[in-house]
Amino acid sequence: MKTTHRILLFFSSLFFLNSCITIGVSKDPQPAKNLEFKEPSSPFSNLKSKTGDKAWISSKTNNVISYISDCSPNQDPSLDQLEQDALSGLEKLEIKSRDEIPYNQRTARTTVGEGMIDGVKVKLNVVSFKKNACSYNLIYGGIAERFDSEKQEFKNFTENFRAP
Repeated sequence: MKTTHRILLFFSSLFFLNSCITIGVSKDPQPAKNLEFKEPSSPFSNLKSKTGDKAWISSKTNNVISYISDCSPNQDPSLDQLEQDALSGLEKLEIKSRDEIPYNQRTARTTVGEGMIDGVKVKLNVVSFKKNACSYNLIYGGIAERFDSEKQEFKNFTENFRAP
């Protein structure tokens, strides 16, 4: 299997694994409802999901934009936990930047991390926040050398994402 295909599988599985088990501590995550967002434009297309959360993949670069939410009762992960959950699949993780910013009328953490998957350098940008008893990770990721080419799409996505 080509390395590019392995990376694509990783990002696809990262979305599905995170949406199933890693936001906070809930065993049965409840996806957020009534979200507002603008889907990424072409060359991004929808990745099918069995959860209520969504992901899109670029046909040009295989970069992925996704959001993962959890509104399960009795879960209240910290921003540190949310960030760690999103970056947990990277080996040799190096944090390139980390800031706390106002976002969706809350404090959010935005993190850019670089690491290795199957010997290939990848990069992730994560926006983690909590609002009205729900936790969110907005994630953009791809092979490091292709990361910058579509980061404007992620910026547009985050600017239009509204949690109730």
